Amino acid sequence: MNKLGRGLEVALVCFALAGCADQKRDIALYQRQLDALPGATRPLPPDYTPLTLLDALRLAEKNDESLGLSGETYLQALIARDKAFSAFLPTIALDLNYSQVQKLRGSDGTPAHSFNIPINGDNALFSLNPYQSEAIIEQDTGAARQQRELLLNEQQIVLLDVVQAYYAVLTNERQVKVFQNSLAEQDERVRQAELEFQIGSGTPLNIAQSQSLASSTRVSLVNAEASVKTSRAMLQFLVGVPVEDRPLSDGYEPPADVGQSLSAWLDEADLHRQDLLAATEAVEAARQGVRAAVGEYFPSISFDPSYLIYTETPPIQQKWMFGLSVNIPIFSAGQTEADVRNALSILRAAVLSQSQARKQVQEDIETGWANLENSRRQVVELRVELKATVDALVLARRQFNVGLATNLDVLTAEDTLLSTQLQLATQIYQEKINYLNLLRVAGNLTIDSAITQPGATTEPANELEITPPSAYRSTTLPAR
Repeated sequence: MNKLGRGLEVALVCFALAGCADQKRDIALYQRQLDALPGATRPLPPDYTPLTLLDALRLAEKNDESLGLSGETYLQALIARDKAFSAFLPTIALDLNYSQVQKLRGSDGTPAHSFNIPINGDNALFSLNPYQSEAIIEQDTGAARQQRELLLNEQQIVLLDVVQAYYAVLTNERQVKVFQNSLAEQDERVRQAELEFQIGSGTPLNIAQSQSLASSTRVSLVNAEASVKTSRAMLQFLVGVPVEDRPLSDGYEPPADVGQSLSAWLDEADLHRQDLLAATEAVEAARQGVRAAVGEYFPSISFDPSYLIYTETPPIQQKWMFGLSVNIPIFSAGQTEADVRNALSILRAAVLSQSQARKQVQEDIETGWANLENSRRQVVELRVELKATVDALVLARRQFNVGLATNLDVLTAEDTLLSTQLQLATQIYQEKINYLNLLRVAGNLTIDSAITQPGATTEPANELEITPPSAYRSTTLPAR
């Protein structure tokens, strides 16, 4: 490799290193948008501590690749905006021109040559079509704002995914505990049925019925344990750190009152829902696109100066050269008209997307509101039902002992209690998910939304929520 080749290689390496140094600055452009979310600057938790919901959201905000991909799209929109602006700025280039011509026969044989070093300016005063120029810049600026809102919307989606995965783990773990405790009682029931048969007071039917319910519960336990593993795998995928056996320490409690009416939540979504704001920015960008297309009908003026630093050809004293061109569109074979029609179509599509997004937001708010109310009412009623099913099981056992109920009556009561416990375990966590989802569909889900409440715990509020009573005594009656 010659010296010139080595010099070019060194120059390219220097440019590449300079580009690498700027990557941190570029990443910081969209990382600042993500870190603007309340709570995002909290320190990350150590790997050996119990994982709270707040910690899980914080880890996902830092480690989720989809946020990085959306951030890069936003960055590319910013670069496109800057590029569009720079297209209307002056450019200056240094041109080195060398030519050599063989002289005709009969001359002294010395080849003629020339060497010029001019500095050329391109559009030094930029293309004078301000209507189109301003529209193009505003169009790219609107597109950048749209991508920013889509980035923040993706952040909200990721946070809600973490919420759902986190409570899926806790729900499945609570169900495992319910199945384990219920199975222990059912195995004891099988043992008692076998003893009763051995002493002549039982029947094979009682044994078979008891074994059937115990086996069914055992199958459900196996499925629940598998669900714990898969839900933990999903949570690990979202937060980007190992959570195989790491305990979850949920201390979040939604407020007892959502604080505002349904119409107020809808107004809040109009102001903060990121995908709706992105659709609004898309409409504005499309409007500017129409202006830019219409601007093709306008004349433009460009001014190109050139200055000779050195020349070997006459006239030696001529240093400055100027070029002034005027472009007046007369006929473009329908290209400009097609551009305008296409821009109008893009605008109409953007308006339709905005209308669709607004209806989607309204549906999300109304659905989220209804789901939250449904969960809260179910939790209240399921706790009442739980007390009643415990009483029913205790009474069924008492009546069985005195011959007034069958073994099937006892098993049915146990199965009803197990079903109620599972429903309650699900709805307790579903209430939290539904409230945080309501925040998300309003565009207000933040990391601080999951701050641990004093005294909150993952343990059930009442032992009856996870296990039937071992002692044959009723709870307070009536249930209500």
